[in-house]
Amino acid sequence: MKTEKYKENVLDLFSKTDNIKGDVIEVGTHTGDTTEIIAEYLYKNNSNKHYLGLDTFEGYDDNDMEGANNASIQNHLTKRWKIGYDVVKARLIKYKNIVRLYKGDCKITIPDLIKNGTITQLSFIYVDCNLYQPSLQSIQHLWPYLSKGGIVSIDEHLVGGETKAIKEFANTNNLELKYYSDTAGPSFYIIK
Repeated sequence: MKTEKYKENVLDLFSKTDNIKGDVIEVGTHTGDTTEIIAEYLYKNNSNKHYLGLDTFEGYDDNDMEGANNASIQNHLTKRWKIGYDVVKARLIKYKNIVRLYKGDCKITIPDLIKNGTITQLSFIYVDCNLYQPSLQSIQHLWPYLSKGGIVSIDEHLVGGETKAIKEFANTNNLELKYYSDTAGPSFYIIK
């Protein structure tokens, strides 16, 4: 379970997209903590937005481990990120009309969801998959579907794959990269 400060920070950044059209997507749901925080917010505010949660539910893909930091390598070896899809789905049953979970590698799942018309317009993209390649490819694939004024944010703080990916994406596309906080929750983000 996430801390109150984490919840406060996520909701503070997320609420900036209240009036932006489009659904919400989280790449790397793990146990569904962040999913539940935002789904509860959407539920209480009677929002018509859907929340798309993507995860392998099996941990990291071996092919994405190149360049991973020591913490990610240790998490991969211990299978820390492995959690059952059904466990997360059951946890979020209250939000079954809001949350849609997708199991699979985001590098494949996101293009498939775009192709089949599930992803058409987004207001908030939250990348929490830790590793560089899936983070970068997720941002690259999803950016064209982010509404003007929408936000793409990473969860990770200062080191590792997500940070490298969002910095590279901002640099390559001449976008302003903002920094939220050193405390729990979102760190770097871009407003479209």
